[in-house]
Amino acid sequence: MNKIVSYWYKGDACQAAGVISPEESEILSSSDFDDETVSAEEPDLNLPYQQLEAIKQRLKKMRAKLIYTPPDPCEQEDDGVSAGEQADFLNQKQLQLQQLRRSNCLLRCQLQSRVQHLHRARKELLLVENMRCQLNKMLEKMVTEMNILEEFKVSVQHHFGLCIERNEQIKMSKIDCHDFSELVHDKTIRRMGHMRPLVPLRCHLQVRYNLNVELILLRVFLQSLFGNITEDWKLFNRILKKSCRKKHKCSNQKESNKLLALGN
Repeated sequence: MNKIVSYWYKGDACQAAGVISPEESEILSSSDFDDETVSAEEPDLNLPYQQLEAIKQRLKKMRAKLIYTPPDPCEQEDDGVSAGEQADFLNQKQLQLQQLRRSNCLLRCQLQSRVQHLHRARKELLLVENMRCQLNKMLEKMVTEMNILEEFKVSVQHHFGLCIERNEQIKMSKIDCHDFSELVHDKTIRRMGHMRPLVPLRCHLQVRYNLNVELILLRVFLQSLFGNITEDWKLFNRILKKSCRKKHKCSNQKESNKLLALGN
């Protein structure tokens, strides 16, 4: 029935054959009224509502005529035998057989409806079982999250105590801007007092220049002195070698003279 009704309805308006469209109804309704009864100065507000109610009633009547409700299959099987046959041309056995057929049809319809109801119930049970599994998983997840939350609460309490303790330590050992500026000022004055007897580096430029010149001259002198010492050492070695040779010759000559004397 819903399919038949939805066939005639397109959007919110009924498009069934014979139903007057809103434009036609306005034209027809406007032709029924006298122009003299409608005054522009005092409009009747109840008139549109009355027209709307009349259109609704007419639509209901036409819908009741157009909508076709399919008969029950059990009633269709029962209607296979005419009323005259039921009344006049059936004997007792045929009437009992007809009654049994009707009862069989009703039982089959009831059984079919029960089977459909059973299938729907099984589907709903499966859905409920799936929902139960999902809820169990969600509960397990929530339990684990609650355990994590409890552990987090314990750790937070511990760290909260540590934070309070550190905050108290910071309060006791902190220094404000005024005290810090005074401390820096005292350190600056002390540093200036220590640096005051010292001569700045720029005052020693001439002394450094003279010292560098003296060091260069001293280096040149030492190099020349080293060269002279080296030459004197070489000369001394030559003289020493010559004297050693002369002594060796004299000793050899004396030994030869002794040997000659002994031989004579």
